[in-house]
Order: sequence, then structure tokens, then C-alpha cells
Amino acid sequence: MNRRVLSAVFLTAVLVVVWSVPAFADLVSYIERSWDGSKVVSTDKQVNATPVTSNTTSFTNNGWYVVKTNVEINERINVSGTANLILADGATLTNDKGIEVAEGNTLNIYGQANDTGTFSAYLDENSRDPVSGAAIGGGGDYSSVTAPAGTITIHGGTITADGGSNGAGIGGGYNGSGGTITIYGGSIIGSGSTGAGIGGGYNGSGGIITIYGGSVVGGGDSWGAGIGGGNNGSGGTITIYGGTVEGYGGFDGAGIGGGYGGNGGIITIYGGSVIGDGGFDGAGIGGGYNGSGGNITINGGT
Repeated sequence: MNRRVLSAVFLTAVLVVVWSVPAFADLVSYIERSWDGSKVVSTDKQVNATPVTSNTTSFTNNGWYVVKTNVEINERINVSGTANLILADGATLTNDKGIEVAEGNTLNIYGQANDTGTFSAYLDENSRDPVSGAAIGGGGDYSSVTAPAGTITIHGGTITADGGSNGAGIGGGYNGSGGTITIYGGSIIGSGSTGAGIGGGYNGSGGIITIYGGSVVGGGDSWGAGIGGGNNGSGGTITIYGGTVEGYGGFDGAGIGGGYGGNGGIITIYGGSVIGDGGFDGAGIGGGYNGSGGNITINGGT
């Protein structure tokens, strides 16, 4: 084999090796939390993750992403398939268009050892797109299209999510239910307007909300529940096993349960420290104004 051919073979081999290494991936640690039947269990893990930058606008299926510095993004991030986001301690991600987690898609959010990584998602009211969406969850505009959330699981981090005028902070957009929201830990604040703080958007039920731990605060504004349904939406299925949980209803919305005109849904409390503070004519825990209490079971907690 002559020298030219040998050089070509060597170059091809080098290109194959370089191409097979994920570009810009960093090995990072994160905390995965789970429920063992009686308490939250934390497991230290590591993974190769792609750093989030100001140009990041999508999280792809089976992708891992990490916020390692202070990053500001001015476009809505779209999740396709199952994506994973790690909030590194001391880092901050700020986004004025939020993260789209539409029905059928999944976003998992993790923190690190100190849970000081921060994600602040809010909808810019000066923008019509997607002003009716959730800060984390379903999209939405003022059309008749429904915008339910997909699956959102939070293991840790410090998260503040402020939805658009008809969207939840975390959960559904306009006409959309909250999807499946699970919280194991971290510090989470969700606020909505006619949507719930955590749960359904305008006309949307709370979906399936399960809280195992962490510090969780949900605040409705106009007619949404703090945690549960948006305006005209029932509470869905809300289960609390532990953590510190506070729900503050908007005008005529329940603290935990239904929004204006919505029943409380199925609410079960097994533990934790729980506060439900309804709006003007909403229950603390149960239905919003003109809504029935639903099915409420309290087996423990404060």
C-alpha cells in the first residue's frame, strides 16, 4: 500500500473517531430523587450533558442538557420526546418565553447537591407568542386549540415559573390540562393568571399532580387555583406525600383544588406541611366558586 493510500486511510480513521465523540458534552453530576414508599431517596449520578447557551431553542429526545453558567434565552425552548435538564449549583437560566412541554413529551429537571441551580421562566406580556402558554408546559394562543401539558418531573433545583395571561406557571396552556406533574424536591414557585400556579391553564383541569417533597408554592391570580385547575377547571388528581406545600387561589379559585367554577377533583394528603388559602369565594382545599368540593382525603400531615 503506497504512502498516499495509507494517509487517506489514517485520515478517515481519525475522522471516524472524532465524529463518534459527542460534541461539547461535559461529564456532570446530578441528584435523582425517588419515593421508596415512605420517604424521598436521593441518588448521586453522572452523565455527559450538553451545556445550555443563549442559542439553545430545543431539547431533543434522550438528550441531556446542563446549565453551568448564567444564561439568558429569549426564545421558547421546545421539548421533543424525553429530555433532561440539569441545573448546576450556582448557575442561572432565565427565559422570557418559557419551555414548551406539549402533550406526549417529557421534561425531567434535576439539581445538584445544594439545589442552588436556578431556572426562572416567565412569559413576556409584551409578546403575543406564546402569551397564553404555560411558563413550563403547554403552549397556547387565543384560538380554540387545546394546549395540555405533557409530563414534567422535578427532582431538584430552584425554579420560578410565571405563566402567560391564560396559562399555568407549570402545567397547561390555554384550554389545556396540567398533564402529569411530579415533584420530588427542590424549591418551586409557580404562578398563573386565569391558569393555576401549578396545574391547568384557562379551562383546563389540574391533570395529575403528585408532590413527594421539596418546597412547593402555587399561586393563582384572577380565577385559577394555586395548585389544581385553571378558570373553569377542576382540580384533577392531586396527591401530596410530603414536603412543604402552599397553594394560594386567585379570585374565586381554591388554594388547592378547583379554579373558578371547578370542583376540587380528587385530593389526597398523606403527609407534609400543607397550606390551602382560597381566593375571595374559593375553598382553601376543595372547589372554586360554584364548584363542589370533590373527593378530599387527609390521612396525615400538618
